[in-house]
Amino acid sequence: MGGTKLPIAMWSLAAVMCGTAFSDDPPKFEVVSIKPTPKERLYHLDRKCSNDRFVAFGMPLSFIIEWSYGLNDSRIFGLPEWVKAWEAAYDFEAKSAAPMSESQCKVMVQSLLADRFRMAVHRETREVPAYLLVLGKRGHKLKEGGDGVTINGARNQFLGESEPAKGWPMSRLASFLSGQPGVNRPVIDKTGAGGTYSFSFTFSLRDGDDRPSIFSAVEDQLGLKLEPAKAPLEVLVVDHIEKASEN
Repeated sequence: MGGTKLPIAMWSLAAVMCGTAFSDDPPKFEVVSIKPTPKERLYHLDRKCSNDRFVAFGMPLSFIIEWSYGLNDSRIFGLPEWVKAWEAAYDFEAKSAAPMSESQCKVMVQSLLADRFRMAVHRETREVPAYLLVLGKRGHKLKEGGDGVTINGARNQFLGESEPAKGWPMSRLASFLSGQPGVNRPVIDKTGAGGTYSFSFTFSLRDGDDRPSIFSAVEDQLGLKLEPAKAPLEVLVVDHIEKASEN
């Protein structure tokens, strides 16, 4: 299906969707530094918006794109391989004119991508392979409310959050699952379960780590199931992107 071309995003609409009230001009950082990540710092990930600062280190550019648009890689099309490569990671440091919320920061990062990487995108609806997150035969095994989420032995929080959430809604669990190794498809919550839940979840991240597959873990540990399906979903299509010149 066709889509509408955007210079990077429909800024006024993006601002409303992010809960902000920007003018018609794309909001931008006042000062930006972008440099290739030194080899010794690759895989030492950090990304946060705090007060008037945005920093991100040691991760592929695709991670920044996914975070700023709120989509995982299964719903972003047209990215060249270098954008996903660890060896082509960038370090970002940026300063805004005033303190910003995380949602404002994401819109400003979209503007940064347009300016420094010449990134142009459009949105369209495509029927894509997906998974439906459904209840198992005996219902889920999650604890309603509770103290939060433990994943592979560690308290988990999405990068960019200052505090771990006190339990997750099913929609957030679905979003988390969609970006994990072995899944890499949009996951749509069809459990019908409201509220937030706490749980402990252990699954394999790579071959030979002696942990169960994510599909087995979802079923055995959470009492849920991932069913393959196709679904019409809005996706982001990258029409153009190029490497940034170093500061």
